[in-house]
Amino acid sequence: AIEGAGVATTLISGGLLGDRVFNVVSPASVTIGNLTVRDSTAGGVLNSGNLSLTGVTLSMNTTDPLVRGGGIDNSGVLNITDSTLNGNRAGTDGGAIFNGGTMTLTNVTLSGNRGDRGGAIFNAGTATLYDTTVARNTAYVGGGGGLFADPVGILRLTNTMVANNIDPSGTDPKPDCAGTLTSEGYNLLENVAGCAGVTGPGDITGLDPKLGTLTDTINGMLGRLDSAFRAERALVEDVSHELRNPVAVIQTNVEAVLANSESTPAERREAAAVVTRAIGRMSRLLDDLLATARKRSSAYVDR
Repeated sequence: AIEGAGVATTLISGGLLGDRVFNVVSPASVTIGNLTVRDSTAGGVLNSGNLSLTGVTLSMNTTDPLVRGGGIDNSGVLNITDSTLNGNRAGTDGGAIFNGGTMTLTNVTLSGNRGDRGGAIFNAGTATLYDTTVARNTAYVGGGGGLFADPVGILRLTNTMVANNIDPSGTDPKPDCAGTLTSEGYNLLENVAGCAGVTGPGDITGLDPKLGTLTDTINGMLGRLDSAFRAERALVEDVSHELRNPVAVIQTNVEAVLANSESTPAERREAAAVVTRAIGRMSRLLDDLLATARKRSSAYVDR
């Protein structure tokens, strides 16, 4: 097993390798998780064994002309879960993945990949997609900007979205898919001009999911969350700084007078009055800091 510390922490660049970053050869069985493979000019992964990828990003990997599978070339058994393939480019078919073996994708996003046929996936084997998003990929020759289903293979979809993909050929365009798909239900395919088989229960076709608008909305939400988190961090820092003095006053009086059995009643009354004033100051500081936090971020909401 190869386990990284996270896709933003463990980055494997193949820019100087001149070969695939990972080459899994049958009968080897390999598990890779929580890392990023990027920038290889000879493709990301070559698999003829048994390979599982979990929490992996494959990004900006390319292959030479006539070399398939910019991100992955699979002729073995491949399982991908909770992963992203984006910005990969193949010199021929399968911008992100060329599958000639057996492949299962679960909760995978494929976007911005490019190839001749099958901008995201060219399938000539057996492939099953669950809860997967295929969007904004491009096929330059022969269609299937998102998916290309070769007649020799089987491509099954369940609860999968294929939309906003591109076929710039101009003649009989097949932007989202080309070939025959096997729907197992609850898929959304925006444009089915180039494919058949999208007839499962709950399937939706001909609908633009407005991914651009969704992306803008998500980015705006993330921006507001970031502003709120920054305001929260500033509030915590201010609270820590401003409360040190009254907390120190309270601690001193409690330890020196109120917890001292030899203190006189007058000393105890005076210490109690000092503690009360310190608590009042703490209360006012908290009110002021809360009001400041509200002003700093329009995303801050007092619930």
